Amino acid sequence: MIFDGHLLVILVLLAVLLFLPIMMHRRNRSRKENRTARKYEVLYQMSPAPILILDRHARIHEANAKAEEMFGFAQEALRNDAFETFFAPEERSLFRDLYFSEFPNISWQGREMAMQGAAGELIIVLIDMETMEENGESYAIAIIRDITLRKSIEKRSDYLARHDMLTGLPNRFAFQQALSEALAAKNDASTFDAVLLVDLDRFKLINDTLGHQCGDDVLKVITERFRGCLTGHSLLARAGGDEFMVLVRGAAEFDDIIRLAEELQDVLEAPVSLLGSDYYMTASIGISLFPGDGDTVDAVIKNADIAMYHAKTSGGSQYRLFSKELNASIKRMVDMEASLRKALDENEFYVLYQPQTDIESGVMIGAEALVRWNSKDYGVVSPADFIPLAEQTGLILKLGQWVMQEACQEAKRWERAGRASMTVSVNVSAKQFMQPDFVDMVKGILKETGLDARKLCIEITESVVIDKLKFTLKMLDELVALGVEISIDDFGTGYSSLSLLRQLPISVIKIDQSFIAEMVDVHSVRSVVAAMITMTHHLGKTVVAEGIESDQQMTWLREMGCDKGQGYFIDKPLSADLMQTRMRKTS
Repeated sequence: MIFDGHLLVILVLLAVLLFLPIMMHRRNRSRKENRTARKYEVLYQMSPAPILILDRHARIHEANAKAEEMFGFAQEALRNDAFETFFAPEERSLFRDLYFSEFPNISWQGREMAMQGAAGELIIVLIDMETMEENGESYAIAIIRDITLRKSIEKRSDYLARHDMLTGLPNRFAFQQALSEALAAKNDASTFDAVLLVDLDRFKLINDTLGHQCGDDVLKVITERFRGCLTGHSLLARAGGDEFMVLVRGAAEFDDIIRLAEELQDVLEAPVSLLGSDYYMTASIGISLFPGDGDTVDAVIKNADIAMYHAKTSGGSQYRLFSKELNASIKRMVDMEASLRKALDENEFYVLYQPQTDIESGVMIGAEALVRWNSKDYGVVSPADFIPLAEQTGLILKLGQWVMQEACQEAKRWERAGRASMTVSVNVSAKQFMQPDFVDMVKGILKETGLDARKLCIEITESVVIDKLKFTLKMLDELVALGVEISIDDFGTGYSSLSLLRQLPISVIKIDQSFIAEMVDVHSVRSVVAAMITMTHHLGKTVVAEGIESDQQMTWLREMGCDKGQGYFIDKPLSADLMQTRMRKTS
């Protein structure tokens, strides 16, 4: 049977209370009393808990072996020593005050105090103390339990519960407690308090490409940089993953909070060295003031998260302040996501086709497939709104496959209508392109629709190529082996180099419409476009200009030797039926 600490104390205390009178009358006791006394004396001396008997002056009168062991004294040397000398210096006056104010009616149960052990080390103890009277003298019996190890474990457990083990920063739980206290204490309307939610941009790339150990190393480096930005009134915490939170209290000016957000972004400008290479990090930051933007912990953090989300969806590497208008915008996006998830099953999407022509001859040679959404809830939704949302939610995979299926079926219709030379171009998102089964999906659609692979052109952006070059090259080689044409879309807006373009098995370069738009007013842009066309031709690739909206642009592009073009000057995006009509008119 195992006794708990309180039961042990009761048994020991009972033994001492019975033993003490007998011990003090050793000369007058009977043989029977001697046997009884011996039993209790053995229990007293063998007690696993230190036991001391104190007089009215708090001097040690008796102590058992465990007490001698704990405090490192000899029985002969301790008599009449003041018990208070064994307490930690800061506890001695407290013990003295308590003892003398309560004696002889002391009744302590589990009073926690700090004492000094045999080697002078600090020990935390629980003291149970009762008084008894014998021959007109009062004594206090103290039973001591060493809880130093337990307190150490509790302290460690509390630390683990409130801190992030990787960075040593307070965790979300600790941050929420601190924010709760800040909200309760906020009473100075002349100062500014805020929560900044900091989310690293594209951090997943580090984990995915270099491994989680490198990801952890990045977080440690960034933690130290962020720490250097904070003042004494700010708290930095790691919320989890690649997300940090900062609590700012008592800022004298609103601009102080803005400056902190800018500093947090500025310290990320220096690269982080990993495995011999430099990597650059950026962050999206959401700012929520309180109590103006929320008067509860959940509301303040939620609103900072909304602002951060807006910063991230706006391109990242920037900060945003929460506002009611922003909240309404985010709510609309959340509602729109729900509608988007149903749209494909409810046939709300449709595909338009924007004709592409040979610039020299003016002959239509293909079209780009463009997905559109006519929502029952929102009407016609701009692709600028629903495409990013589809990418964020993963719905782009299902939607992208549907668009390619529709486009290939339509291109097969063109072939049956006598336009066998027409090609169809389909935009593919980064998320869709990086799917392991992407090539198999393309292969399956071509087989199902019967379209010649040479009539399909897949458009990807420069960023798709650069992010995972080795994977991309393998994927492109497999697509080209099928006969599919590959086009780099929005060329000039990314980071492609000549050497990179030479490596890629692409056949088409599509100049971004922003260059075409500026050609009219900016002479230097015309020179850039001409250089792009010349360079692309030297690489043996075809050039397509998008966004042609005027005869002047078309004339310049023809003079520069641009191969193909599309834009409203040529034709607007057409429905499948209108596209058929357009082909009949130009045949």
